Amino acid sequence: MATAQYDGGSFASSDEDRMIALLRDVRDAAAPPSVEEIARVLATTLSFRLRNAAALALADLGGREGSEWIGAVLGRPDVAPQSGTLLFALDELGGRLPFESLVNIVRHGSFEGRSEALNLLDAGRVASADPAAHRRALEDLASIAVGADHAAAEVAREALAILSAASGGPDASEHRR
Repeated sequence: MATAQYDGGSFASSDEDRMIALLRDVRDAAAPPSVEEIARVLATTLSFRLRNAAALALADLGGREGSEWIGAVLGRPDVAPQSGTLLFALDELGGRLPFESLVNIVRHGSFEGRSEALNLLDAGRVASADPAAHRRALEDLASIAVGADHAAAEVAREALAILSAASGGPDASEHRR
């Protein structure tokens, strides 16, 4: 299999397959694109395939800033339905999922994404920017838990149970994962 070569110039192309190949080979490239260039692709592309490749490339390169960019992108409602690979990459980086992104995935995510997000929550790897944002996120989860989307409601209830168990709340004895 031939590998794509990055020429060290601009890391922007209309050839999605070529860019994905470059991202897959990022560790082996003689002059790989910078983390900032990869993060820009992650944040701006409309292609979930290219976004996933960028997230995996960031995981391959390591570094805390990669997890911050992935966490931020996970807050977008249009990304939530294809969030599984992004959550995997975030986990590989040892990153923390922003609480607001957790709520977004519970509300709009796929089964896989929701499951990965709950695993991060259960592992204590969901962070809140500030107490007010944390409070809003808890209110949003409570609202989702009683909403019409039964799959999202079930996941929201599980998230609330995990949070209650972590804080020693009344559901702590019931929560076992």
